[in-house]
Amino acid sequence: MFKAQTGTSMVHIPYRGSGAAISDVLSGQVQVFMTTPPSVMGHVQAGKLKGLAVTSNARHPALPQVPTTAEAGLKGFELEAWVGIFAPAGTPPDVIARLSAGIKQALELPETRTRAAAAGIDLRYLPPAQLDALVQRETAFWARTIQSSKISAE
Repeated sequence: MFKAQTGTSMVHIPYRGSGAAISDVLSGQVQVFMTTPPSVMGHVQAGKLKGLAVTSNARHPALPQVPTTAEAGLKGFELEAWVGIFAPAGTPPDVIARLSAGIKQALELPETRTRAAAAGIDLRYLPPAQLDALVQRETAFWARTIQSSKISAE
């Protein structure tokens, strides 16, 4: 997606995790890489890595000095990593409602928010209907991206 939007020529190097990629960037073997803020937050805050942009529509709370891609001049390039909690299809609505209420309550606890912030995680609660809509949008977006980029499994 980045290559297509910017016309940049880059070689994709598939890493099994961010640890090896971070080592390669720190050692100068790799010039740039994309990852989630929590995996590099300490290195950016220590001045070992330079955050060029976050791909969300707002600056990351733990990295306020790092601009968004739009602020950095790449409008329309937004990617956010997110985690959802799912239940089996057919779970009764009252059970879904109780689980959702409990999750919302846990995410609002000061100790949960403090620990998440320390880890560089920006917590946001979405009710089940909004999470479902997000999944639908993401599925359609990635299907279009994969098709237009001619990405295939290797």
